[in-house]
Amino acid sequence: MTPGENPENLIQSHNFLVFSPSLEYLIRKFLAKRQRSPDLIGKGKFTMGKNKKFVLICVLIFLSAAGLTGRANQETGEPSETLDEIMNRVQEFQEAVEQIRGKKFKTDVTVKIQSTEDFTKFVKQAIDKYLPDEVAIPYQTALIKLGLLPKDYNLRQGYEDLYTSQAGAYYDPATKTFYLLKTKLSPESMNAIFVHELTHALQDQYFDLDSLTKKIEASDNDDQAMALRYLVEGEATYVMTIYSLQSLVGDSPEMLQQALTMQLLMSRESCLAATKLSLEMTGEADEETKKSTAILEKAPFYLFWVLHAPYLHGAYSVHQIVKKNDWAGVDKIFTEIPTTTEQIIHPDKLAPNRDEPTPCPLPSALGGDESWSIAYQNTLGEFGFWTLCEKFETESVNSKVAAKGWDGDRYFLLKNKNNGHYALGLMTAWDSEADARQSFKAYGEILEEKYQPEADWTSVKNDNSLTLSRSTTAGNFTTVLILKDKFWVSLEDFPQDEIENIKNAVLKNLEPGPK
Repeated sequence: MTPGENPENLIQSHNFLVFSPSLEYLIRKFLAKRQRSPDLIGKGKFTMGKNKKFVLICVLIFLSAAGLTGRANQETGEPSETLDEIMNRVQEFQEAVEQIRGKKFKTDVTVKIQSTEDFTKFVKQAIDKYLPDEVAIPYQTALIKLGLLPKDYNLRQGYEDLYTSQAGAYYDPATKTFYLLKTKLSPESMNAIFVHELTHALQDQYFDLDSLTKKIEASDNDDQAMALRYLVEGEATYVMTIYSLQSLVGDSPEMLQQALTMQLLMSRESCLAATKLSLEMTGEADEETKKSTAILEKAPFYLFWVLHAPYLHGAYSVHQIVKKNDWAGVDKIFTEIPTTTEQIIHPDKLAPNRDEPTPCPLPSALGGDESWSIAYQNTLGEFGFWTLCEKFETESVNSKVAAKGWDGDRYFLLKNKNNGHYALGLMTAWDSEADARQSFKAYGEILEEKYQPEADWTSVKNDNSLTLSRSTTAGNFTTVLILKDKFWVSLEDFPQDEIENIKNAVLKNLEPGPK
């Protein structure tokens, strides 16, 4: 993998994993709507009362995928089912997926149990292949500069910890095999995992998941990779949700809509709180579960949502597509995969007239200065920009509102060949001048929060620009944010005597034109 390729595919490019979306927000909102006491949730106790059935349904649907609701046989500590017993149920679950999805499996799916040790080896091999140090270092440096990762964060180790601790199962298109990682599960958890992973197998049989992911591997575009994950994981979570509801209460379009809408609104804190809540509801957690929960709590905000958004948000998007065009609409999108998260977050931008992004090309020369080289470049997309705004909690503009008018972006990490100094550029395009100004204002707040607390920066701003400057023993550095029509550009931490030429070179490339 070269620096221009897409590291977000490091695991997802060949495997589709079930993680642990959670539900405290849904429960809290439901109880509040029914005017129940807020003390029902809190201080380590949970009194469900008349809402017990609904709460259990919610927890089973959204937490069981990673096995957090399941327990081993209490007497033996062994898995509740042997591999043979599990295999005997594959046909039953295949038929359930076929009934919901309206497609027949072309061949039966192979299911195997994989040890934690073997899965850890698999993850490490994938990281070594798709995210070697020569890619990881500039990539993580860019994300740190953007404010999406904390300083000195080790991206390779972070991915390894997250994937090995959070996965409960995965489907591997390369081997056409569904691997079960967690076997000490309740029947409800096992059911959810089987339906989710068999949905991936059905996707693969009809749409060739391996080929789809390979199409975007060389696109150096995290946004497109995330859009595909929204579709693939969103559909599997959606089918799993329908199955779980049918098993517990029968067909209930109203409850399905309510559950999907509420999970769309969940915050990171809600997810983490609900994970702990589920452990309280199902009994004492074992050491492995406690460890995985602790790792999830420590995950950077951005990586948390890279992990969870395709499930929690993707399911809602697929639901909207099915409501409008039935499952035929989902089939069509698999044959014409989204190119941006904007398109899958807002399915009306997929058809009938697909809203393709406005290009934000890098300048061929940075003001004639040959001392800078591009160390890394990629695209944030609506998902990335929303995550950034949500992380910094900008006061003037709601994060989803600020991101909604996104129409294109490109960020690039520059490295000075003479002294090794890194600087960051971000070029963006928006649907309208009003959208551009709104997001410009939000990003200005992000810049001030990112830079001013850490050093002696001075700030000068007006309606169309923000300039932050600082002096250090290494020299004078400047960060500028410039609004221009439906575009804005951020150039961060450049030497003060070079910023003007670089700014003019970048702005010259941002001219309105046909998409």
